Amino acid sequence: MKVEENVKMVASEVPILFSLAAEKFIEEFTLRAWMHTEESKRKILQATDIAKAAKTTSMYDFLMYILPDEEAGLVRRSKNENNAIDTSEESEED
Repeated sequence: MKVEENVKMVASEVPILFSLAAEKFIEEFTLRAWMHTEESKRKILQATDIAKAAKTTSMYDFLMYILPDEEAGLVRRSKNENNAIDTSEESEED
């Protein structure tokens, strides 16, 4: 659990608090992704729902750097259904 050598000890409560924080993060993020699943009238959560949740909620902006480009591209395409967009060109311009 220790990343830095300067840290000598970690209190016994810290792993428990990290566990609870991770659980709440996953719960909230999954709920937001599930909302996109229901909007699409599906019953199975897909990677695109997760990407949409990250893209539409500013507090998850940091995830855009670790989500696969494929999922991000699918989000862009579904947002612009009426326009045919080559997402590879769009990502190069950003």
